Amino acid sequence: AEPVTAPPPRQEIPPPAAPGPLETELAGALADMDAGRLDEAKTRLEKLAALPSPSEERESARYSLAILLARPGSPGRDVSRARDLLEEVLADYPGAPREMGARLILSLLDAEESFRRQIDELRAQVAASGSESDDLKAALAQREAELRRIKEILLGRAGGS
Repeated sequence: AEPVTAPPPRQEIPPPAAPGPLETELAGALADMDAGRLDEAKTRLEKLAALPSPSEERESARYSLAILLARPGSPGRDVSRARDLLEEVLADYPGAPREMGARLILSLLDAEESFRRQIDELRAQVAASGSESDDLKAALAQREAELRRIKEILLGRAGGS
């Protein structure tokens, strides 16, 4: 008969660690952002983004704040600051999971800036052509008036001769 061996002792899995204060603050900021409380989210994210040492919370805060600041129609929109934050994320955390998203947002901001410049140029051309058109209309009106005077002179000579 084989000896009976006792089963190995059960390994107790420790419960997950309670989130730290930075994780809790980040979760609150993201919840504010999702709920549309953008001013509150921005304030919380600014504090986390300003942390002096690199951390997951700082990276996430910078990335999330950049998204918030880059959003069209956002009351506190600041494309320059959003661009700076995204470039910091790329420089400080190369190969991070958010790298592709950061590069995509930067390329969209570049495209938006390019389109805005094109629109401004077109508006300037339209304004210039409108001004040019007004000048041409004035010149035409002046020529028509001169032509009427010439006709009157010619008619007066033809009738009076």
